Amino acid sequence: MEYNLLFPNSGARDTFEAIKKSLTNHSFEKFHTPIPGEDYTLDHYQVSKKDGDASFYYPEKIKKDKIVLHFTAGKLPGDMRSLTTKGRHISTAFLIGRDGTIYKLFASSGHWSYHLGRGAVGGNTHQSSRSIGIELSNWGPLKKSGNTLTTWGGVNFSKESQTAAYQKIDAPFRDASYFASHTDQQYESLIVLLRYLTAVYKIPKSILPKGERDVPFTSQEAARNYSGICSHVNFRSSGKWDIGPAFNWAKLEEGMKDGYKPKLTRTRGLEMITHSSETEIEAAMMSRGMEFGNTDSSIYGEDGPEI
Repeated sequence: MEYNLLFPNSGARDTFEAIKKSLTNHSFEKFHTPIPGEDYTLDHYQVSKKDGDASFYYPEKIKKDKIVLHFTAGKLPGDMRSLTTKGRHISTAFLIGRDGTIYKLFASSGHWSYHLGRGAVGGNTHQSSRSIGIELSNWGPLKKSGNTLTTWGGVNFSKESQTAAYQKIDAPFRDASYFASHTDQQYESLIVLLRYLTAVYKIPKSILPKGERDVPFTSQEAARNYSGICSHVNFRSSGKWDIGPAFNWAKLEEGMKDGYKPKLTRTRGLEMITHSSETEIEAAMMSRGMEFGNTDSSIYGEDGPEI
């Protein structure tokens, strides 16, 4: 499926070129990082704010035992602004655009920020700090209005006839029957990123079995004991849809098998990139004197810490 078909109303604005033009306080450096055991690299942009602010995450490294998948329910420039809001501490280590571009938002993927929300099964602080969050830029749940599909917030998304742009599920999931499609580029980039993270942090490539992917963990203990790949809905009984039943788990399972080779990686505009390790990138970021801001819980949003 073509990328533009999967985001019909504003695909042209959801690219690296658009986000660079829109976010003038952000800088983007190209890197490719070796993946242990693979003969290809993790190609990505390291994001930093020109004013030195890094107060949207904590520069504290805690052992990681799981990776949590999200979608943003937005488009790329707004997603980036939200995830890098000064002092908010609601963010994820990575954001993947619809064209497959990977943006690393923290100086180190070992750092953390809140991304699960109050009342998260297993404890919001405990689970947010011990997991690596990945956001896919995607509108998520859609509503049908006549022959048009709109976002949950009422923005026109596509015509009903543009079937590549969305997935319709047989039974409503948390009151939603339509979900925006993820692109082939996003799936491939996500697989490459997961193969990197599971190798570096020694996290199992395991995925929850069918029947458990779209429901919360059964207990606090079950959430804390799980090690592998899961999604936001596994920690929340309501209020969230990500990553949702329209996500192609079968494609992800194939990508986690031994011998996987990416096919689209070199289509993401990363021809001139700097070869570097995670440690080298982190050292360069930290040397810039980035400001890790306050911890005033009154400024956090719904996915922030318990108050």
